[in-house]
Amino acid sequence: MSKRQILLTLFAALFVASVGGTVMSGGDSEADYTIRFSFLGSPEDEDYDGALVFKQYVESRSNSRAEVEISPSGQFCSNERECLEGMQTGVLEVFMLTTGSLASIFGPGQVLDLPYTFRDDAVAECVIRRASARQARIRLRRRREMCKEGRALAPARKCWRGYRSSA
Repeated sequence: MSKRQILLTLFAALFVASVGGTVMSGGDSEADYTIRFSFLGSPEDEDYDGALVFKQYVESRSNSRAEVEISPSGQFCSNERECLEGMQTGVLEVFMLTTGSLASIFGPGQVLDLPYTFRDDAVAECVIRRASARQARIRLRRRREMCKEGRALAPARKCWRGYRSSA
């Protein structure tokens, strides 16, 4: 697996975590917090490698106060809708989705699916850090809050594929 694939997988995991929020709930384990991390790919997929890096990073930085449970291959949820609903209800904290799935939720995300959009990893990281990316995150967060409150300006299909949170 190339360095670029690893970086893109990590970016996707962190992006999804920031969009969905990392709501930590206590469990029966020794850790104070458990983060449930799910994705629909197999353990042989590069997404699993990214999930392992995320797990190692969180657990090492939290001094083992946080534990990450990884559920690949749809073990936790069988499709994107179930995973997103799990995040909305707080049962699931992190769901790694593809850029194609992201585009169906947030239209500007389609730009990440264009082949050869970025010359190399350095250019991709620069673009992602730019103000336009920050603006996209702000707009996405604002839309999510409006959908939660039931006052979206756009049709319901723009609210996380029409799934409004009951929270």
